[in-house]
Amino acid sequence: MAGNVNGGTWANRFIMVAILIGAITFVVFALLLLLQLLGEPISRALASGGIATWLLVGGVGLMILTVAIATTALFYQHIEVTMGKPYTGIKNILAWLHLALLAIGGLVASLMFTYVGYAGGVGGVASELGGGGLNPGQIHEIAAPFVNPIGYALGVAALGTLLGGIGYGLSWLSKR
Repeated sequence: MAGNVNGGTWANRFIMVAILIGAITFVVFALLLLLQLLGEPISRALASGGIATWLLVGGVGLMILTVAIATTALFYQHIEVTMGKPYTGIKNILAWLHLALLAIGGLVASLMFTYVGYAGGVGGVASELGGGGLNPGQIHEIAAPFVNPIGYALGVAALGTLLGGIGYGLSWLSKR
């Protein structure tokens, strides 16, 4: 039998983080639903497009991040268990960086997208419809401070993915 009978250490870590981010995603969606039920015009903001589409991008980003991290666990399971190549040394450091940077960068970017889409979108809905009645300039003031931080967070997530890929390659090519 190839590999570790007890399962992959890194696969388990990635699954635990995917469950955590899935729970955060549930809380965010539940909160948005509650706000909608309490009268926030979230559906009107989404229907109008504009900055509210960032809310959609953030929500979908949270779901994709959850699935991506869970799927990544399969890669680690294959290398650690099926191929019998445990992560040690530099490969272990690369795996930690992969998990931490991908999860933190992806989560932060998605939450910022969600916040800006919500605040700007609801703010842009006419006040007589329950929104803030903000003009485009005011909406821009909400979004502008987040543009670079979102880009940096996505860069952090991408760096984590790159480092994880390097770790995969090193592990794949290493001897058992």
